[in-house]
Amino acid sequence: MKKIYITSRHLQHGGIEKVVCNLSNLFIKMNYDVIILCFYDFGKPVYDLDEKIKIVYLMKRLPRKNYSLIKLFKEKKLKKIANEIYGRCYSRYLNNRSIIKYIKDVSNSIIITTRNEHTKVINKTSEDSNKLIAQLHCDYTQYEGYIDDIKNEYGNIDYLLLLNQESRSEVESILFGHNKKVKCLTVPNFIIHKEYNANIKREKQIVSVGRLSSEKGFDKLLHIWERFIVNHKDYILKIVGDGEEKESLMQLAWFLGVGDSVVFTGFLSNDKVVEEMRKSKLCVMTSLHEAFPLVLLESISQGTPVIAYDIRVGPRSIIKDGYNGFLIEDNNIETFIAKLNFLLEEYDVYNSFSKNAIDSSMLYTEERLRDIWFSILN
Repeated sequence: MKKIYITSRHLQHGGIEKVVCNLSNLFIKMNYDVIILCFYDFGKPVYDLDEKIKIVYLMKRLPRKNYSLIKLFKEKKLKKIANEIYGRCYSRYLNNRSIIKYIKDVSNSIIITTRNEHTKVINKTSEDSNKLIAQLHCDYTQYEGYIDDIKNEYGNIDYLLLLNQESRSEVESILFGHNKKVKCLTVPNFIIHKEYNANIKREKQIVSVGRLSSEKGFDKLLHIWERFIVNHKDYILKIVGDGEEKESLMQLAWFLGVGDSVVFTGFLSNDKVVEEMRKSKLCVMTSLHEAFPLVLLESISQGTPVIAYDIRVGPRSIIKDGYNGFLIEDNNIETFIAKLNFLLEEYDVYNSFSKNAIDSSMLYTEERLRDIWFSILN
């Protein structure tokens, strides 16, 4: 039985982490021996994993807390700046050393990397007998140096998997003249479809799901909600997730005068998240950047139309404007609110969007993606 090794930073809440677990379970069904190379042990994995899957924790210590270099530079705290840079470099050294130590003995196997830093190490250290597959789970333009890494640090990678055709075309043009080996493929993520329960009554509730960090743009959503709630005082906004911005977002909600209509649930199990999607009238997203947001897939699978800002890439891969939801020009609050009102007031249109959402989610089933992965792995 051929082995598949797949890297993961941790196995707690997160989009990449959910993908790692979904893929690992799929590969077990495809009769592979699966080993997750996990850097940090934060406790029991939050997503379901087949008992046949082996988890190898590469690091004995937990990750250090990073501090904002921009803030430290503004405050001119030179000693703290030096300590922060040293701490980050040393952590990267320990991470690289741990995976190199493990991978050096792996041969005749398939190695799948899920982050750029993992890919660069595997690219340099893996034996030639291994098949190397890298996944790009982010909008690479948001990270300084990512383009140079793709050009110069992926020379031994066999496949580079992109989540949408738009990103694939961009990366292929970047690689042209720099890397003749790597083959770019479009391979979207999939979700495990939960049974659609038509008996769950939709409540006067709008939901948004994600890590409470600056790039997810929940502050922008609260400003939208401040204006929307004026004419919809019986609605609530549920923000599902946790993160470093939670306290400041809660304070912003009360500052804007909408604290009593916004519920911060914290982390919820995947089943609970899907239930919240099913109960909600709409799902909304105001992220600054995304790659292929799983939460939108989960929403449309439950017949819940989605409205999102049309950022550089991501939401437009899932939302078909005017069919299963709406794409809004980035930062256009007026149009965002108008589309919210439209879908909540036009009953027939809403029902059509809801049906279309379920239909479009069938493009991202485990069964459909299994065929794609079979051709890659064999």
